[in-house]
Amino acid sequence: MSRPRKPGIRYFPLDTDFFENKKVRRLTRAFGAIAASVLVNLLCTIYKDKGYYMRWDDETLAFLADELGLKVGTVREIVVKAIQVGFFDANMANLFGTDEMKSKGDYNGILTSIAIQEQYFDICKQSKRSEVCYDARFLLISMKPYEKIVNSGENSINSGENEVNSGVSTQRKVKESKEYTTSTSEELKSLFKNYIENGFGSIFGLSKEILIDDANTYSIAWCNAAMEIAVSRNKRIWAYVREILNRWISQYNLSEKPWEVEAVDRRTHSKQSKTDGRTVSNKGNGASKIDWSSDPDHF
Repeated sequence: MSRPRKPGIRYFPLDTDFFENKKVRRLTRAFGAIAASVLVNLLCTIYKDKGYYMRWDDETLAFLADELGLKVGTVREIVVKAIQVGFFDANMANLFGTDEMKSKGDYNGILTSIAIQEQYFDICKQSKRSEVCYDARFLLISMKPYEKIVNSGENSINSGENEVNSGVSTQRKVKESKEYTTSTSEELKSLFKNYIENGFGSIFGLSKEILIDDANTYSIAWCNAAMEIAVSRNKRIWAYVREILNRWISQYNLSEKPWEVEAVDRRTHSKQSKTDGRTVSNKGNGASKIDWSSDPDHF
């Protein structure tokens, strides 16, 4: 058996106007030439290892600082600024970060961007790779243009991060369902309206393609329900909606309504928790006070 091919690539093109890019110029004005060194090093790491993203944490930060001979604090400031100016996607950096780092106002999650992902999959397509695995949680782009090379049907998603190996992929399960149909234009208009009104962004280009692709894959009803859940959790990013959809499709059929099933489960769990999880303490004056510390539904 041949050794599995690593997801990374051996080279990537660097635009000749890289240093003229507004985002790069803002960073070099703030930190000098070392900002460009940090950015290029991060791009090399992304394309070499995972191909289209990298995990950003304290260990990676320390390694990069040591490699470039810079102070950890300096590198952290450059990366934070790179996320803030949009060189890397801020939602991805936040979504998969730890609560501890978020409380410090720092980023501790995934470094990626639409441009990075498009370039990676374009290179894989041009080099005629027979198979490319990906982790749907970290995607910012539609896989439709790359459906001939991506691992979307016969094998499981192999991320290396969470080792999802179910034997049957999410996409394959969807395609085998009788509910896999093309959405009508009116239904799509309704989805687009909800997307905009709920603060996910504007509808154009790539975001429109992604919405259409997911609507046809999971159905309009599923997309709207998952979007509503994301909004209730203040996660206005489509990658989070996709995470919900991927979880549902692994547990339910498209003919079901998982949001209703889970709502009932939550209400049942809430009643049990309020009965079993809370304790009442009596004060000396006879008044009762509820101890919420052990109640999982209290925030």
